[in-house]
Amino acid sequence: MLQVNLLTYTIPESIYSLTNLIVLELSHCILSGQLSTNIGHLQRLESFQLNSNILTGLFPSEVGMLTNLKIIKGYSNFFSSTIPNSLGNIGSTLVNINLGSNYFSGSLPVSLGLLLKLKSLHLHECKFVGSIPSTYGNWTSLFEF
Repeated sequence: MLQVNLLTYTIPESIYSLTNLIVLELSHCILSGQLSTNIGHLQRLESFQLNSNILTGLFPSEVGMLTNLKIIKGYSNFFSSTIPNSLGNIGSTLVNINLGSNYFSGSLPVSLGLLLKLKSLHLHECKFVGSIPSTYGNWTSLFEF
């Protein structure tokens, strides 16, 4: 874990070849740039945390390929566009999503309603429009929204 450092670099592509990686926590590191689509190579990843950096661009849809993920945290960055629908593909392992304080816009992904074990969802301080999808009523374990 590299928390609270003063790294001012992008995430090196070589990190995506660490296929046995279970936890990737690079929070509070002043990382900049965009996340690589190669994040999909980290198939064993259970915790993906990139809080409070300067990351920009799209949140990669390839994160939806990481079916062992339990935690996704990328709050307080500069991600934009929409949250990818592919996150709904993660399935029953995902219990915590915090992507608040970003520049996401558009509609909330209906597919998140497929995450039946979800306990905590934080999407505050974004620019979503529209209503909350009815599929979100499937979250019987949710205690934070």
